[in-house]
Amino acid sequence: MRPDFLLDAWVYYKKAIARPVKAELQFDILMTGNRKKVGAEVKEVKDLFGSLPPRGRLGRQCMDMAVTCDYAYLAIMGSQDDVRTNMPKVYLDKNHDLVERTEDQLAKDEEMLLAILGDIKELGVTPLFLSRDPIMAYRTLLKYMTHDITDEPPISLLTKPFKNMHAQNMLANLPGLGWERSTELIKQFGSVVGFMIMAQQCIEADNYLPLEEIQINGRRLGKNAHKIFETEGIWD
Repeated sequence: MRPDFLLDAWVYYKKAIARPVKAELQFDILMTGNRKKVGAEVKEVKDLFGSLPPRGRLGRQCMDMAVTCDYAYLAIMGSQDDVRTNMPKVYLDKNHDLVERTEDQLAKDEEMLLAILGDIKELGVTPLFLSRDPIMAYRTLLKYMTHDITDEPPISLLTKPFKNMHAQNMLANLPGLGWERSTELIKQFGSVVGFMIMAQQCIEADNYLPLEEIQINGRRLGKNAHKIFETEGIWD
């Protein structure tokens, strides 16, 4: 039903953006104009928990947006209180029995969720908490995306990032990197997305030497640099 909601919300912006059409994307919405691309992945609150790493595909979708788009959003249809209220209260144990989570487990789950949102922000994808009403949520999201196409500075530069000591977690999960290398890469490139863009350019030029020549603690990445491209879906 999302395309129908998007079409209804589009009515308010039809003088600024093109009529929405279905497209084959890893994420939900792509808006283009003024030589810019703005992407968005929309998650209802319950869908958000089902798509979280390591089993869900949210991390891959956000990486796809980071590589594909100039600006991007993770649009959550609900407030932070809605997210807290709807956090899963039970889990399946080894015997596939439902077990109720303790208060400590719920608190850790909330901390982990904030850490993941921090990772996503570090990729250059801005998390947004929107209305639970689909039309209102899409109106707001389209307003943000349209702003990024037509005006400066982009919304992402106006929002404060999450303070997160695990900001390099997504980069660290790429094959051949790990925690230490990811930390150094972020220092060298200034951000996760800076490194991802450089890697994408190597693919497009079919020249991986710039990646191989990166030095971390005096050692070249060398052939290890090629392993990051083994991650399905990000570089296609």
